[in-house]
Amino acid sequence: MSQIDLVSKLASCFVAKEASFCSGGTDVRAWPVTGSVDHKRTQTILPNTGLRVRAFDTKDNVKGFKSATVKFDYFLAPHATTLTAGATVPTDDPLAVLCECIWGGMSVAAGTDVVTGTDSGATVTTGQGGRFPAGQLAVIADPNGSFVPARILTRSTDDLTWWPSLSGSAAVGADIHNMRTFYLSASNTNSLKFVLAYQGNSGYQYEYRGGTGSMELKFKRDELLTASFDLKFASPSGPSALSYSVADAADVLDPPIAARSGVSYFQAIGTTARTGYDIEEVEVKINFGNSHLETLTGGTEGVRGVVRATDLDKPCATITLTCRADTNLQTLFTNSTYQGLMLWFPYVGSTTKGVCLDFAKTVVREEPEFMDKDGLLKCKVTLEAQLDDTVTGTTDLAYAGVRLGIG
Repeated sequence: MSQIDLVSKLASCFVAKEASFCSGGTDVRAWPVTGSVDHKRTQTILPNTGLRVRAFDTKDNVKGFKSATVKFDYFLAPHATTLTAGATVPTDDPLAVLCECIWGGMSVAAGTDVVTGTDSGATVTTGQGGRFPAGQLAVIADPNGSFVPARILTRSTDDLTWWPSLSGSAAVGADIHNMRTFYLSASNTNSLKFVLAYQGNSGYQYEYRGGTGSMELKFKRDELLTASFDLKFASPSGPSALSYSVADAADVLDPPIAARSGVSYFQAIGTTARTGYDIEEVEVKINFGNSHLETLTGGTEGVRGVVRATDLDKPCATITLTCRADTNLQTLFTNSTYQGLMLWFPYVGSTTKGVCLDFAKTVVREEPEFMDKDGLLKCKVTLEAQLDDTVTGTTDLAYAGVRLGIG
Protein backbone atom coordinates (compact mmCIF):
# COMPACT_ATOMS: atom_id res chain seq x y z
CA MET A 1 0.00 0.00 0.00
CA SER A 2 1.40 3.39 -0.99
CA GLN A 3 0.38 6.93 -0.10
CA ILE A 4 0.82 10.12 -2.10
CA ASP A 5 0.36 13.86 -1.62
CA LEU A 6 -1.69 14.99 -4.59
CA VAL A 7 -2.91 18.53 -5.31
CA SER A 8 -6.68 18.28 -5.74
CA LYS A 9 -7.16 21.42 -7.86
CA LEU A 10 -4.75 20.54 -10.67
CA ALA A 11 -6.33 18.20 -13.20
CA SER A 12 -7.60 17.83 -16.74
CA CYS A 13 -11.21 17.10 -17.60
CA PHE A 14 -12.96 15.58 -20.60
CA VAL A 15 -16.62 15.15 -21.53
CA ALA A 16 -18.36 13.26 -24.32
CA LYS A 17 -21.84 12.57 -25.58
CA GLU A 18 -21.91 8.80 -25.69
CA ALA A 19 -22.62 7.06 -28.98
CA SER A 20 -24.64 4.49 -27.06
CA PHE A 21 -25.29 4.08 -23.37
CA CYS A 22 -21.97 3.64 -21.51
CA SER A 23 -20.07 3.30 -24.79
CA GLY A 24 -18.28 5.41 -27.37
CA GLY A 25 -18.32 9.16 -27.82
CA THR A 26 -15.76 11.78 -28.87
CA ASP A 27 -13.81 13.24 -25.96
CA VAL A 28 -13.85 17.02 -25.69
CA ARG A 29 -11.55 18.87 -23.27
CA ALA A 30 -13.50 20.73 -20.58
CA TRP A 31 -12.72 23.37 -17.94
CA PRO A 32 -15.13 23.26 -14.98
CA VAL A 33 -14.73 25.90 -12.28
CA THR A 34 -11.63 25.20 -10.21
CA GLY A 35 -12.41 23.51 -6.91
CA SER A 36 -16.05 22.87 -7.79
CA VAL A 37 -15.76 19.24 -8.89
CA ASP A 38 -17.17 16.84 -6.29
CA HIS A 39 -17.13 13.22 -7.47
CA LYS A 40 -18.04 10.17 -5.41
CA ARG A 41 -17.99 6.49 -6.30
CA THR A 42 -20.45 4.28 -4.47
CA GLN A 43 -21.34 0.61 -4.40
CA THR A 44 -24.37 -0.88 -2.71
CA ILE A 45 -23.48 -2.94 0.37
CA LEU A 46 -25.90 -5.80 0.98
CA PRO A 47 -25.69 -7.06 4.60
CA ASN A 48 -25.15 -10.77 5.14
CA THR A 49 -27.48 -11.15 8.15
CA GLY A 50 -28.06 -14.86 8.44
CA LEU A 51 -28.95 -16.17 11.90
CA ARG A 52 -25.91 -16.76 14.16
CA VAL A 53 -25.27 -18.60 17.43
CA ARG A 54 -22.39 -16.47 18.69
CA ALA A 55 -22.65 -12.77 19.53
CA PHE A 56 -20.89 -10.36 17.13
CA ASP A 57 -20.44 -13.13 14.57
CA THR A 58 -20.69 -10.86 11.52
CA LYS A 59 -19.90 -12.11 8.03
CA ASP A 60 -18.59 -10.37 4.96
CA ASN A 61 -21.20 -8.23 3.26
CA VAL A 62 -22.10 -8.72 -0.41
CA LYS A 63 -21.36 -5.96 -2.90
CA GLY A 64 -24.15 -4.79 -5.21
CA PHE A 65 -24.33 -2.31 -8.08
CA LYS A 66 -21.75 0.43 -8.59
CA SER A 67 -22.67 4.04 -9.39
CA ALA A 68 -21.26 7.54 -9.00
CA THR A 69 -22.31 11.14 -8.54
CA VAL A 70 -20.49 14.13 -10.00
CA LYS A 71 -21.24 17.76 -9.20
CA PHE A 72 -19.45 20.79 -10.61
CA ASP A 73 -19.90 24.38 -11.78
CA TYR A 74 -19.23 25.63 -15.28
CA PHE A 75 -19.07 29.23 -16.47
CA LEU A 76 -21.65 30.07 -19.14
CA ALA A 77 -19.81 31.52 -22.11
CA PRO A 78 -19.93 31.31 -25.92
CA HIS A 79 -17.39 29.47 -28.01
CA ALA A 80 -14.60 31.66 -29.34
CA THR A 81 -16.01 31.13 -32.85
CA THR A 82 -18.82 33.57 -33.60
CA LEU A 83 -21.58 31.92 -35.63
CA THR A 84 -21.57 34.34 -38.55
CA ALA A 85 -22.77 33.53 -42.06
CA GLY A 86 -19.42 32.05 -43.06
CA ALA A 87 -18.65 30.25 -39.81
CA THR A 88 -18.01 26.55 -39.40
CA VAL A 89 -19.82 25.28 -36.32
CA PRO A 90 -17.12 24.07 -33.89
CA THR A 91 -17.33 20.55 -32.51
CA ASP A 92 -15.04 21.07 -29.52
CA ASP A 93 -17.44 23.01 -27.30
CA PRO A 94 -17.56 21.24 -23.90
CA LEU A 95 -20.47 23.30 -22.58
CA ALA A 96 -22.48 22.28 -25.64
CA VAL A 97 -21.78 18.61 -24.91
CA LEU A 98 -22.94 18.98 -21.32
CA CYS A 99 -26.05 21.00 -22.14
CA GLU A 100 -27.16 18.79 -25.03
CA CYS A 101 -27.01 15.70 -22.83
CA ILE A 102 -29.07 17.35 -20.09
CA TRP A 103 -31.55 19.38 -22.16
CA GLY A 104 -32.00 16.70 -24.81
CA GLY A 105 -32.25 19.09 -27.76
CA MET A 106 -29.67 21.36 -29.39
CA SER A 107 -30.11 23.41 -32.57
CA VAL A 108 -27.10 25.16 -34.09
CA ALA A 109 -25.87 26.34 -37.47
CA ALA A 110 -23.91 29.19 -39.02
CA GLY A 111 -25.47 32.63 -39.30
CA THR A 112 -26.76 34.65 -42.25
CA ASP A 113 -27.17 38.21 -43.56
CA VAL A 114 -30.19 40.39 -44.27
CA VAL A 115 -31.18 40.90 -47.92
CA THR A 116 -34.27 42.99 -47.19
CA GLY A 117 -35.65 43.61 -43.73
CA THR A 118 -38.23 45.18 -41.45
CA ASP A 119 -38.18 45.61 -37.68
CA SER A 120 -39.80 42.21 -37.16
CA GLY A 121 -38.38 40.06 -39.94
CA ALA A 122 -36.17 39.74 -42.97
CA THR A 123 -35.42 37.90 -46.15
CA VAL A 124 -31.93 36.46 -45.73
CA THR A 125 -29.24 35.12 -48.05
CA THR A 126 -30.58 32.53 -50.46
CA GLY A 127 -30.37 29.02 -49.07
CA GLN A 128 -29.54 30.12 -45.51
CA GLY A 129 -33.01 30.52 -44.04
CA GLY A 130 -32.99 26.87 -43.00
CA ARG A 131 -30.28 27.71 -40.48
CA PHE A 132 -32.97 29.43 -38.38
CA PRO A 133 -35.88 27.06 -37.71
CA ALA A 134 -38.89 28.23 -35.72
CA GLY A 135 -37.88 28.61 -32.07
CA GLN A 136 -34.20 29.25 -32.77
CA LEU A 137 -32.49 32.00 -30.75
CA ALA A 138 -30.39 34.48 -32.68
CA VAL A 139 -28.42 37.68 -32.17
CA ILE A 140 -29.34 40.37 -34.70
CA ALA A 141 -27.65 43.66 -35.66
CA ASP A 142 -30.04 46.43 -34.59
CA PRO A 143 -30.17 49.74 -36.49
CA ASN A 144 -29.13 51.50 -33.27
CA GLY A 145 -25.69 49.89 -33.54
CA SER A 146 -26.09 47.15 -30.95
CA PHE A 147 -26.74 43.42 -31.27
CA VAL A 148 -29.91 42.15 -29.63
CA PRO A 149 -31.36 38.67 -28.99
CA ALA A 150 -34.46 37.41 -30.74
CA ARG A 151 -36.59 34.28 -31.03
CA ILE A 152 -37.43 33.11 -34.54
CA LEU A 153 -41.22 32.95 -34.86
CA THR A 154 -41.60 31.72 -38.44
CA ARG A 155 -39.35 30.51 -41.24
CA SER A 156 -40.53 30.07 -44.82
CA THR A 157 -37.66 29.28 -47.21
CA ASP A 158 -35.44 32.35 -46.62
CA ASP A 159 -38.05 34.58 -44.96
CA LEU A 160 -37.79 34.95 -41.18
CA THR A 161 -39.87 36.71 -38.54
CA TRP A 162 -38.79 37.22 -34.93
CA TRP A 163 -39.73 38.50 -31.46
CA PRO A 164 -39.19 41.10 -30.06
CA SER A 165 -38.80 43.63 -32.86
CA LEU A 166 -35.75 45.74 -33.61
CA SER A 167 -35.69 49.50 -33.07
CA GLY A 168 -36.16 49.94 -36.83
CA SER A 169 -35.90 48.03 -40.09
CA ALA A 170 -32.98 45.62 -40.32
CA ALA A 171 -30.38 47.09 -42.65
CA VAL A 172 -29.40 45.42 -45.90
CA GLY A 173 -26.37 43.24 -45.19
CA ALA A 174 -26.93 43.30 -41.43
CA ASP A 175 -25.57 40.29 -39.56
CA ILE A 176 -27.80 37.68 -37.99
CA HIS A 177 -25.64 35.51 -35.77
CA ASN A 178 -26.81 32.09 -34.68
CA MET A 179 -26.78 30.80 -31.14
CA ARG A 180 -26.48 27.28 -29.83
CA THR A 181 -30.07 26.86 -28.74
CA PHE A 182 -30.78 24.23 -26.09
CA TYR A 183 -34.34 23.12 -25.44
CA LEU A 184 -36.26 20.44 -23.57
CA SER A 185 -37.03 17.70 -26.07
CA ALA A 186 -40.08 15.51 -25.44
CA SER A 187 -37.78 12.53 -24.93
CA ASN A 188 -34.11 12.37 -23.99
CA THR A 189 -31.87 9.32 -24.29
CA ASN A 190 -28.58 11.23 -24.37
CA SER A 191 -25.98 9.89 -21.94
CA LEU A 192 -22.76 11.55 -20.84
CA LYS A 193 -19.19 10.55 -20.15
CA PHE A 194 -17.10 12.54 -17.66
CA VAL A 195 -13.35 12.16 -17.05
CA LEU A 196 -11.14 13.67 -14.36
CA ALA A 197 -7.39 13.09 -14.54
CA TYR A 198 -5.28 14.51 -11.72
CA GLN A 199 -1.94 16.11 -12.48
CA GLY A 200 1.01 14.59 -10.66
CA ASN A 201 0.24 10.87 -10.81
CA SER A 202 -1.15 8.96 -13.80
CA GLY A 203 -2.73 6.40 -11.47
CA TYR A 204 -5.33 8.91 -10.26
CA GLN A 205 -7.70 9.12 -13.21
CA TYR A 206 -11.46 8.60 -13.08
CA GLU A 207 -13.90 7.79 -15.88
CA TYR A 208 -17.64 7.97 -15.34
CA ARG A 209 -20.04 6.67 -18.00
CA GLY A 210 -23.79 6.52 -18.51
CA GLY A 211 -24.42 9.93 -16.99
CA THR A 212 -27.57 12.00 -16.74
CA GLY A 213 -29.02 14.54 -14.33
CA SER A 214 -29.86 18.22 -14.12
CA MET A 215 -28.33 21.67 -14.06
CA GLU A 216 -29.12 24.93 -12.33
CA LEU A 217 -28.59 28.30 -13.98
CA LYS A 218 -27.24 31.06 -11.74
CA PHE A 219 -27.69 34.68 -12.76
CA LYS A 220 -26.61 36.77 -9.78
CA ARG A 221 -25.77 40.46 -9.67
CA ASP A 222 -22.05 41.20 -10.11
CA GLU A 223 -21.15 37.50 -10.34
CA LEU A 224 -20.19 35.30 -13.27
CA LEU A 225 -22.96 33.48 -15.12
CA THR A 226 -22.71 29.88 -13.99
CA ALA A 227 -24.32 26.50 -14.54
CA SER A 228 -24.21 24.01 -11.68
CA PHE A 229 -24.41 20.39 -12.82
CA ASP A 230 -25.73 17.56 -10.64
CA LEU A 231 -25.10 14.24 -12.39
CA LYS A 232 -25.41 10.53 -11.69
CA PHE A 233 -23.43 7.88 -13.54
CA ALA A 234 -24.04 4.18 -14.02
CA SER A 235 -20.47 3.02 -14.62
CA PRO A 236 -17.49 4.39 -12.63
CA SER A 237 -13.84 3.51 -13.26
CA GLY A 238 -10.75 4.50 -11.29
CA PRO A 239 -8.69 5.63 -9.64
CA SER A 240 -6.30 4.01 -12.06
CA ALA A 241 -4.08 4.75 -15.05
CA LEU A 242 -6.58 5.34 -17.87
CA SER A 243 -4.20 7.08 -20.30
CA TYR A 244 -5.91 10.47 -20.36
CA SER A 245 -3.73 13.50 -21.09
CA VAL A 246 -2.92 16.04 -18.41
CA ALA A 247 -1.12 18.33 -20.85
CA ASP A 248 -1.94 22.03 -20.65
CA ALA A 249 -4.54 23.25 -23.16
CA ALA A 250 -6.22 26.58 -23.85
CA ASP A 251 -9.94 26.95 -23.12
CA VAL A 252 -11.93 27.11 -26.38
CA LEU A 253 -14.67 29.27 -24.84
CA ASP A 254 -14.63 33.03 -24.44
CA PRO A 255 -13.90 34.43 -20.96
CA PRO A 256 -16.79 34.14 -18.47
CA ILE A 257 -19.64 36.64 -18.61
CA ALA A 258 -20.31 38.92 -15.65
CA ALA A 259 -23.94 39.62 -14.76
CA ARG A 260 -23.26 43.28 -15.20
CA SER A 261 -24.92 44.50 -18.41
CA GLY A 262 -28.02 42.35 -18.43
CA VAL A 263 -31.30 43.27 -20.10
CA SER A 264 -34.69 41.69 -19.45
CA TYR A 265 -37.78 41.85 -21.62
CA PHE A 266 -40.88 41.05 -19.57
CA GLN A 267 -43.88 42.00 -21.63
CA ALA A 268 -47.19 40.82 -23.04
CA ILE A 269 -46.79 38.22 -25.76
CA GLY A 270 -48.54 40.49 -28.25
CA THR A 271 -46.23 43.42 -27.50
CA THR A 272 -43.48 43.32 -30.12
CA ALA A 273 -41.54 46.48 -29.23
CA ARG A 274 -38.74 45.74 -26.78
CA THR A 275 -39.86 46.75 -23.29
CA GLY A 276 -37.06 46.61 -20.75
CA TYR A 277 -38.07 45.62 -17.22
CA ASP A 278 -35.77 45.98 -14.22
CA ILE A 279 -35.21 42.76 -12.28
CA GLU A 280 -33.13 42.73 -9.11
CA GLU A 281 -32.98 38.97 -8.54
CA VAL A 282 -33.96 35.96 -10.60
CA GLU A 283 -34.15 32.29 -9.67
CA VAL A 284 -34.85 29.68 -12.32
CA LYS A 285 -35.78 26.05 -11.69
CA ILE A 286 -35.99 23.87 -14.79
CA ASN A 287 -37.73 20.51 -14.72
CA PHE A 288 -35.38 18.31 -16.75
CA GLY A 289 -37.10 15.06 -15.82
CA ASN A 290 -34.03 12.90 -16.54
CA SER A 291 -33.45 9.55 -14.85
CA HIS A 292 -31.86 6.14 -15.38
CA LEU A 293 -33.71 3.11 -16.67
CA GLU A 294 -33.08 0.44 -14.06
CA THR A 295 -33.08 -3.26 -14.88
CA LEU A 296 -32.61 -6.58 -13.11
CA THR A 297 -30.84 -8.28 -16.01
CA GLY A 298 -28.71 -6.82 -18.77
CA GLY A 299 -27.54 -3.24 -18.95
CA THR A 300 -24.56 -1.81 -17.10
CA GLU A 301 -24.54 -1.98 -13.31
CA GLY A 302 -28.30 -2.48 -13.29
CA VAL A 303 -28.99 0.40 -15.66
CA ARG A 304 -29.87 0.10 -19.34
CA GLY A 305 -30.22 3.70 -20.45
CA VAL A 306 -31.44 7.25 -19.88
CA VAL A 307 -35.05 8.39 -20.06
CA ARG A 308 -37.03 11.61 -19.63
CA ALA A 309 -40.00 10.51 -17.58
CA THR A 310 -40.00 12.26 -14.18
CA ASP A 311 -42.56 15.00 -13.35
CA LEU A 312 -43.65 15.43 -16.96
CA ASP A 313 -47.09 16.51 -15.71
CA LYS A 314 -45.53 19.55 -14.04
CA PRO A 315 -44.33 22.87 -15.52
CA CYS A 316 -41.12 22.79 -17.52
CA ALA A 317 -39.80 25.69 -15.45
CA THR A 318 -40.65 28.10 -12.66
CA ILE A 319 -39.09 31.54 -12.43
CA THR A 320 -39.01 33.72 -9.34
CA LEU A 321 -38.42 37.44 -9.91
CA THR A 322 -37.67 40.05 -7.27
CA CYS A 323 -38.13 43.64 -8.40
CA ARG A 324 -39.30 47.04 -7.29
CA ALA A 325 -42.86 47.38 -6.01
CA ASP A 326 -45.19 47.10 -8.99
CA THR A 327 -48.96 46.76 -8.75
CA ASN A 328 -49.03 45.62 -12.38
CA LEU A 329 -47.70 42.29 -11.16
CA GLN A 330 -50.81 41.91 -9.02
CA THR A 331 -52.92 42.69 -12.09
CA LEU A 332 -51.08 40.04 -14.12
CA PHE A 333 -51.95 37.48 -11.44
CA THR A 334 -55.58 38.57 -11.16
CA ASN A 335 -56.14 38.45 -14.92
CA SER A 336 -53.88 35.44 -15.61
CA THR A 337 -52.20 37.47 -18.33
CA TYR A 338 -49.58 35.70 -20.42
CA GLN A 339 -46.17 37.34 -20.53
CA GLY A 340 -43.02 36.64 -22.48
CA LEU A 341 -39.72 36.77 -20.57
CA MET A 342 -36.31 36.99 -22.18
CA LEU A 343 -33.08 37.53 -20.23
CA TRP A 344 -29.98 38.67 -22.13
CA PHE A 345 -26.43 38.99 -20.82
CA PRO A 346 -23.99 40.20 -23.47
CA TYR A 347 -20.32 39.30 -23.45
CA VAL A 348 -18.72 42.67 -22.77
CA GLY A 349 -15.60 41.85 -24.81
CA SER A 350 -17.79 41.37 -27.89
CA THR A 351 -21.29 42.82 -27.85
CA THR A 352 -22.26 40.46 -30.69
CA LYS A 353 -22.28 37.50 -28.28
CA GLY A 354 -23.93 36.56 -25.05
CA VAL A 355 -26.24 34.24 -23.13
CA CYS A 356 -30.01 34.32 -23.58
CA LEU A 357 -32.67 32.58 -21.50
CA ASP A 358 -36.06 32.61 -23.18
CA PHE A 359 -39.54 31.85 -21.85
CA ALA A 360 -42.05 32.51 -24.61
CA LYS A 361 -45.16 32.13 -22.45
CA THR A 362 -45.35 32.57 -18.69
CA VAL A 363 -48.16 33.20 -16.23
CA VAL A 364 -48.03 34.43 -12.63
CA ARG A 365 -48.64 31.27 -10.61
CA GLU A 366 -49.53 32.69 -7.20
CA GLU A 367 -50.18 35.93 -5.33
CA PRO A 368 -47.22 38.31 -5.64
CA GLU A 369 -45.44 38.90 -2.35
CA PHE A 370 -44.76 42.50 -1.32
CA MET A 371 -42.01 42.67 1.26
CA ASP A 372 -39.48 44.94 2.95
CA LYS A 373 -35.85 44.69 1.88
CA ASP A 374 -33.28 47.14 3.17
CA GLY A 375 -36.01 49.66 3.89
CA LEU A 376 -37.53 49.48 0.41
CA LEU A 377 -40.73 47.80 -0.67
CA LYS A 378 -40.00 44.96 -3.08
CA CYS A 379 -42.18 42.51 -4.95
CA LYS A 380 -41.46 38.83 -5.43
CA VAL A 381 -43.43 37.00 -8.08
CA THR A 382 -43.32 33.37 -9.23
CA LEU A 383 -43.93 32.60 -12.89
CA GLU A 384 -44.85 29.28 -14.45
CA ALA A 385 -43.52 28.57 -17.95
CA GLN A 386 -45.88 26.98 -20.45
CA LEU A 387 -45.29 25.49 -23.88
CA ASP A 388 -44.70 28.03 -26.62
CA ASP A 389 -47.69 28.72 -28.87
CA THR A 390 -46.26 31.95 -30.29
CA VAL A 391 -44.02 30.12 -32.77
CA THR A 392 -45.25 28.49 -35.96
CA GLY A 393 -43.90 24.94 -36.02
CA THR A 394 -44.47 21.38 -34.85
CA THR A 395 -40.98 20.49 -33.60
CA ASP A 396 -39.82 20.21 -29.99
CA LEU A 397 -37.78 23.35 -30.61
CA ALA A 398 -40.87 25.27 -31.70
CA TYR A 399 -42.96 24.12 -28.74
CA ALA A 400 -40.24 24.49 -26.11
CA GLY A 401 -41.35 26.36 -23.00
CA VAL A 402 -37.77 27.28 -22.08
CA ARG A 403 -34.73 27.79 -24.29
CA LEU A 404 -31.12 28.59 -23.51
CA GLY A 405 -29.11 30.36 -26.17
CA ILE A 406 -25.31 30.67 -26.02
CA GLY A 407 -23.35 32.31 -28.79
